[in-house]
Amino acid sequence: MFFGNPATLMLGQDATPQAIADLSHQMGFDRPVVVQYLTWVGHALTGDLGRSYTTHQTVSEMMIRSLPVTVELAVLSILLATVVSVGLNSLTWGQRAMRTHGVAIRGMGTDIRGERARSLRARVAGVPAQTRTSQDFVPRLTR
Repeated sequence: MFFGNPATLMLGQDATPQAIADLSHQMGFDRPVVVQYLTWVGHALTGDLGRSYTTHQTVSEMMIRSLPVTVELAVLSILLATVVSVGLNSLTWGQRAMRTHGVAIRGMGTDIRGERARSLRARVAGVPAQTRTSQDFVPRLTR
């Protein structure tokens, strides 16, 4: 939000009060801010975003002209972020893989030792070992 009248900024410090009042009325700056905003929203919904106070071009034309540069910057930013993140992640994947591997091996070792201890305590055979590879797959799973 501007402090002061935008018409003063547009006309400069040497403008007469009558010229400022005329431009303020012409541009609608003399109306309440809420009314100005709702008028702008109504125009924006129809594609009219207004005119630039400095270049006197329509804002829509200025946006369309700058769209290719904006898209190029967005694509290059995404590519740069991807390259940097893949590069940094490739430096740390080994450490993460070793931590995961260590946790899995410890858990598997604990399971095997626990099964052996339970089978010795109960005086029963542990998990049956596979002795023949010629057996069918399903009977080996259900045994």
